[in-house]
Amino acid sequence: MSKILTSGSIALTKVLDGKNPVLVTLSSYSVILPSNTEGVIISNDATSVLITAKTGDFLLTPVINSTVNDNEFRLKNITLNGVELDNESCVVDGFGLRTGKVTNLESDTGSITFEIEYNANGETLSTNLVLNVTKAKQGLAGENGASSFTSIRYSNEYDSSPQWSPSSATILPNLNTQSIGIYNGPIDYDVPGNNWEEHLSEYTWSFFGTQSILSSNDYFTATQQKVKPSDDADWMSNIPDYYNAEYRYLWKKTITKYQNPEKISTNIDLISVYGEQGKSIIEIERKYLANDSNTPPENNWDNHSWQVSQPQLTSVNKNLWKITKYTYSDNSSETFVELSASKGDNGSDGKIYYQDTPPQNPFDGQQWYNTGNSGGYIRNTLYVYNQGRWSILEFSAESIKTSVLNALQANFDNAQVVKKLIIGQSGKQRIELENNNGIASINIYKKDGTTKSLYIDSDGNLNIVGNLHLSSGESVEDKIDNEVS
Repeated sequence: MSKILTSGSIALTKVLDGKNPVLVTLSSYSVILPSNTEGVIISNDATSVLITAKTGDFLLTPVINSTVNDNEFRLKNITLNGVELDNESCVVDGFGLRTGKVTNLESDTGSITFEIEYNANGETLSTNLVLNVTKAKQGLAGENGASSFTSIRYSNEYDSSPQWSPSSATILPNLNTQSIGIYNGPIDYDVPGNNWEEHLSEYTWSFFGTQSILSSNDYFTATQQKVKPSDDADWMSNIPDYYNAEYRYLWKKTITKYQNPEKISTNIDLISVYGEQGKSIIEIERKYLANDSNTPPENNWDNHSWQVSQPQLTSVNKNLWKITKYTYSDNSSETFVELSASKGDNGSDGKIYYQDTPPQNPFDGQQWYNTGNSGGYIRNTLYVYNQGRWSILEFSAESIKTSVLNALQANFDNAQVVKKLIIGQSGKQRIELENNNGIASINIYKKDGTTKSLYIDSDGNLNIVGNLHLSSGESVEDKIDNEVS
């Protein structure tokens, strides 16, 4: 093993005896870029990401070359939505490669693909990593240049009355959340001290959750022609007496009432045709078709576009059409087409799903708070779904005990004292960052028991002490003191 000091960082190289898999990672896989109302990006800092590569516990060395040698990796290519970009602004940053900022994102969303080439175990390979980019457009400017702020709150109360507001609210949703409130105005209620709790009436409140059915009732009417009757036709709670050979088309209207929020849905269907001269219905069949058109599809039972099973509605195919075929005792038949259901656009409600298992059919950006013990997932942890997998978005604990802690970035702002950080496994080949009695040092422990140390003395000078061999019970600080004295 050799040690190289470059640009204030340490790059380690190592010849591997076995063949370990290579893990290449980005510091972020999804970023949001602030932009103005026209979509012009205000800051593209987030598109600059850090790329690292390692095999086992060993970090590969980042290089800016046209080729890679053993235990090295480089950024070979960058594309934005399939268009190749210039990667000359990529630089070595510690143990990783820091990419340049992407400036020419014209669409509201995009994907930046990084092709990474690496050499490990004597073999040169490459892999692709994707960074998803989304623009966050500003709202329209307030009158007279006034600033506008957005604040979101949640409440366990709900009422569909106009101008209703709850008596209390929370910053984050919970298992009992029933409503979501959104404020847009000149006051930034997310700043401590602005007492948003006293201004809940200034938020616009709507239902947050799943509707439940209060009641469902059926009504009937009959017509002379096979034309769907209007909602205000002569509907009756029972099949009308005039359903006969003249008024031969029998219709049913179903009125469904929902709560949370209150809503009424009306659906009208043809359910029967009165038999003529001994002719009666012997079979009713239905097929379905989903598309994005508001124009009824072809009334052709044999068209292969119609499906026997009801398809799922999507953000693209929002309309569900139904074709019904009536077969009579004289072997004649007739069909008609109607719109059965429509899917509304998905709203960006910021909902977090609190449940024991991952949500079904997840979409990119969906958030899930794990309340159970699902295999492979951490209890009481917030996850986000992206690129086919659930990743930890937020994890909190009073204390974490582990033999090895791997992190691309660590923040100790709230720590009272950090005396030692070990990279590797204690008692083996490793790196220790240590602060003891005002002496900050970087200690590199080798397999043969010797140590090299970089430390800053009380006068602020950088010192290097090499090839130390520690006696039993002797610390690095003792050896440094002996060497200096």
